[in-house]
Amino acid sequence: MIGTLTRQGYRSHACDLRTRTVVCELLLRNRSPRLADLTDEALVRLQEILTECLGDRPKA
Repeated sequence: MIGTLTRQGYRSHACDLRTRTVVCELLLRNRSPRLADLTDEALVRLQEILTECLGDRPKA
């Protein structure tokens, strides 16, 4: 995933760190170390969890 983003031009140390952090959180919450296990349903479920935890924040 990081390689794909880098090839598409997304590259900075801060971006790399944030991307890795988000991917790690996704894998931990999904209880699987495999990217292939990150289904649309898993991503929606994670979004619901984060929305519940963080609440609706105004968009900048």
